[in-house]
Amino acid sequence: MNLSEHYAAMREATVHRLLHEGADPDLLLHSPQDDRRGLTLLARPPAPITTAIETTYWPILGP
Repeated sequence: MNLSEHYAAMREATVHRLLHEGADPDLLLHSPQDDRRGLTLLARPPAPITTAIETTYWPILGP
């Protein structure tokens, strides 16, 4: 398997899905009461990083 091709195909499919179907924001992401334990929720980035991510993706995803 060519990983570069595989990841490029995954990215293309994801961008297409986001642009055509949208995405639901995780409303609990910043909640201290959120007791889910997925890796992305355990490694909570600092506010400046999450702000940078949101600023980058909101123009693509929309409000």
